[in-house]
Amino acid sequence: MSDCECITKCPFFNDQMLNMPLTSKIYKQKYCRENNTNCARYVIFRALGKEKVPEDLYPTHITRIQEILLKYGKKTCECLASCPFYNDKMANMPMIAGIYKDKYCKTNNSNCARFLVFKTFGKEQVPQDLFPNQIYRAYELFSQNGRQIFNINNIRR
Repeated sequence: MSDCECITKCPFFNDQMLNMPLTSKIYKQKYCRENNTNCARYVIFRALGKEKVPEDLYPTHITRIQEILLKYGKKTCECLASCPFYNDKMANMPMIAGIYKDKYCKTNNSNCARFLVFKTFGKEQVPQDLFPNQIYRAYELFSQNGRQIFNINNIRR
């Protein structure tokens, strides 16, 4: 992946924030040069605009994303901080993971297969290899366990 579009003016990348962590070089490589889709600053920038990115928000502050978005009337998934998919902890991440994150994690999780299984059976029952777009697989899990919580024909693709 290429450099983040915000890199030239980003206070974090340009060492203009107070209390820069000792690991900032690693974070700059991970979030600014390789994959900005999980950068808390970038998520807020894309969702709300540059002026709404808090001065003290670091790329690793994923847990603050929901709080900030809710403050401005936006909704995101409550599981962001611990979701293996969102945090790139799953094996075989698809090339279009960023698109899935925008569609399922950062806006409306109501069609996210992982979220539906989480809400129905609990965090421990979400298969490690279940991707957000695998709604039919989630439906199979519900059927196997005698749960009919939604009509599969009403799911938007």
